[in-house]
Amino acid sequence: ATIREVLRGFIGAIEQVPPMYAAIKVEGRKLYELARRGEEIERAARPVTIRTLQLLEWAAPDLHIDVVCSAGTYIRSLAHDVGEALGCGAHLVERRRTRSGPFGIDQGCSLEQLREHVARGTLAELLLPPAAALDGVDRIQLDPQQEIDMRHGRQLALEAITATDVLQAQNADGELVGVLARVEGACWHPQIVLPPQT
Repeated sequence: ATIREVLRGFIGAIEQVPPMYAAIKVEGRKLYELARRGEEIERAARPVTIRTLQLLEWAAPDLHIDVVCSAGTYIRSLAHDVGEALGCGAHLVERRRTRSGPFGIDQGCSLEQLREHVARGTLAELLLPPAAALDGVDRIQLDPQQEIDMRHGRQLALEAITATDVLQAQNADGELVGVLARVEGACWHPQIVLPPQT
């Protein structure tokens, strides 16, 4: 009951201090590089969001939890902070990422499967189409001239009905051409341009 109560206190918007073994830069230096040299510096807390924090199993001294969180959350720091809140200390023993954005672990493959596909020359069968990374991003269909302009890096005038500032652009065949970013109003700039599919 005490553990569940402490975990509830971490749900929502929280401030989190990044661990020293992090890839972020402070004053132009990566934290993990400093940590490897035995240096420790002050780190500013950063806002993150913990959407769910569920107790799966408590078998002393191991606590198994399931976390759904925003990008930029450090699970090592979360483990430390939960231990501090419990008054006993804690550290991360194992972490298993089961989802990142629209991608779930069920879409993955084992290293053995990967090796088999590489050996057979069928690696492409495992790859998701580029549009899979843009799930939830509004899309627009380009006419042939707009597609040419985008592929040449030219800005496009599009009366796109969207409140967002990012669009995925497709051609008449439904092929993903790339990603457009709003400059202002109806002016859009190619942010990512993919080569034509063969």
